[in-house]
Amino acid sequence: MKRLLLAVVGFAVLGAGAFVYRYASPPTAAAAPTQSAAPSSRPLPVVTAPVRQKPVPIDLSTIGTVQPLAAVALKSRIDNQVDAVHFTEGQEVRKGDLLFTLDRRVPETLVRQAEANLARDQAQLGKSRADMARYAALIQKDAVARQQYDAAVAAVTVLEATVRADNAALDAARLNLGYTEIRALLDGRTGEVTAKPGSVVKNNEAPALVTVTQMRPIAVRFSLSERELPAVRRALAAGTVRVTARAPGDTAMPAEGSLSFIDSAVDSTTGTIAMKASFGNADGALWPGAFVQVVVTLGVEVAAVVVPAEAVQTGQNGTYVFAVTADQTVEARPVAVARWAGAEAVIGSGLSPDETVVTQGQLRLTPGAKVTERKPGA
Repeated sequence: MKRLLLAVVGFAVLGAGAFVYRYASPPTAAAAPTQSAAPSSRPLPVVTAPVRQKPVPIDLSTIGTVQPLAAVALKSRIDNQVDAVHFTEGQEVRKGDLLFTLDRRVPETLVRQAEANLARDQAQLGKSRADMARYAALIQKDAVARQQYDAAVAAVTVLEATVRADNAALDAARLNLGYTEIRALLDGRTGEVTAKPGSVVKNNEAPALVTVTQMRPIAVRFSLSERELPAVRRALAAGTVRVTARAPGDTAMPAEGSLSFIDSAVDSTTGTIAMKASFGNADGALWPGAFVQVVVTLGVEVAAVVVPAEAVQTGQNGTYVFAVTADQTVEARPVAVARWAGAEAVIGSGLSPDETVVTQGQLRLTPGAKVTERKPGA
């Protein structure tokens, strides 16, 4: 029994020694972490930009529609036939330019007839006046009856009225003759022509012969939120409110105009209010009916804190930027974006001028990571 107990104790001591050797021995060189396995020790390449303070316009951006100040649909005032068309479709015309000529033969005949009637009645009026003068002299001598003199006076009165009617008829005939020439009522651009030489046209018949659309000046209609109405009114009370408009995809300089109209009521269904801006449109860049990008400038913030727009990130807690500290590490800095100004973000709070923020390479960054500057696009 004593030998059995000694054997059991011996096996237990041997097992305990093997366990300690197996799990308490130091790691070998192959299992030790190398320096390349520590990501925080290598600086991450990023592109940075300084936080700047500069004057920034206070802009409101929206979409608008180009509208002509006037568009006149020309129609015939008489039943007639088109004799000639003196312009081409899409041509720029001036006020007073001759556009259509109608057949003049019938109106000219009516003018000559009215002139003849007037001449006849004027001759009769002259004779009646002479008769009335003779009767007036004779009645003083009691040579004629009073009834004859009264008849002569009545004849003169009737013929005077007839002459006035003849003059009115002549004016109407000449007016109808003038309707045979259809002229442009304003400077503008012609549209599609619906009547060709030989076409029969009727008084005020639809469709119009042609529509002339005013191109210069021109208006742009747009809507802004009712929240922005007080700021717009203050800017308008202080002076002219600058408005720019540009067609989407157009790389040219935007057209410049000024705010000219604010609607009298807010649309309760959309919470917006309609406005209009007037543009000189000397180069014809703004086309009636086109959609344009509108920017309303209410003023200038003299000392705005700005960063490139790509520096601003959005997280669960709002917007933030990666700010580079003095030891070339980054920290996630919460910021409040007051507004966007083109490719820049105007920062309301969270940053101060002359700090540095990361603009490219944010996806690999964590707070406290070391960074190194690289060229954009490298």
